[in-house]
Amino acid sequence: MNIKVVNAFHVLVIGSLLCYIGFTGEKTPMEVFYAIFALSLVIFAVSPRPNLKGLNYWNIIHWVHYIIIIPGFLYLSYAGINKKLSKTEYNSLKYIGAGVALYHGYKLATRLMN
Repeated sequence: MNIKVVNAFHVLVIGSLLCYIGFTGEKTPMEVFYAIFALSLVIFAVSPRPNLKGLNYWNIIHWVHYIIIIPGFLYLSYAGINKKLSKTEYNSLKYIGAGVALYHGYKLATRLMN
């Protein structure tokens, strides 16, 4: 998959969804949490499986997605659907979403300039 498309997807979809959840809080529509659940499943389909042959940059990225991001998205969708997210968690999602969007926006911009 083209890395520029991946970066744009992180900026436009993932970062935006996380910020949206953070800003709307308890008023977030259930469909958004179902979308987060679907994204956790999409990671399995599109992200290469990490391997045990060393820790290079891309292998670490794959491990982070499988160990942190997928369980985090699954928890977020479960807790959001069942109204179990605290104000602190909603507030944290604003910053996580902004961080994802800024990081991948920077990576996208630098790749587009090369």
